[in-house]
Amino acid sequence: MTDDERAIRNLVDAWLGASKTGDYATVLSLMSDDVVFMVPGQEPFGKAAFAAAIRS
Repeated sequence: MTDDERAIRNLVDAWLGASKTGDYATVLSLMSDDVVFMVPGQEPFGKAAFAAAIRS
């Protein structure tokens, strides 16, 4: 496993672990401020919209 692959796996594990426990502050800290989510059937949205959705 390369260093890059290990880093990606660690980030995914941290994201999933924080999501499972409801630690959304950690989830938000794992993404950059300019992240863009592209979900079928929705307009692309960013970190602020993601944060608003998980808080509601």
